[in-house]
Amino acid sequence: MSKEKNEKLTYNLYATRTTEAVIEAVSAMRFARITAGYTLVYCEDENTMRKTFPFIEYTIIKDEETNRLSSADKEWLMNCNFTIITEEALKNKEIVLQNMTDALDALEAELEKRRIADNSSAEAEEN
Repeated sequence: MSKEKNEKLTYNLYATRTTEAVIEAVSAMRFARITAGYTLVYCEDENTMRKTFPFIEYTIIKDEETNRLSSADKEWLMNCNFTIITEEALKNKEIVLQNMTDALDALEAELEKRRIADNSSAEAEEN
């Protein structure tokens, strides 16, 4: 689902106990990580969760709680985000390329200012 150009995509991380019903339900989910004791689902809105899990209790994992995730969970979440960012960048390729060009131009201008300032300092020290 693509958002308007200035609107941010917001995904939430959900956790639930792993059961056969959960395993079956998450098979349709794009981002799901099933472990022996718990299942993580990363999706864009809670309506999707309610529709997918109408009969299962789940918890939203808030940003400040992600530090409690295992290393493997954090890596999985990072890969989910990388996939999302890559897809959005490809959808908005022209904007991304323009932003990168602008950033490089700004960096080049700043480096030129510093080069001139360094040259001026060196000349002042020589005199």
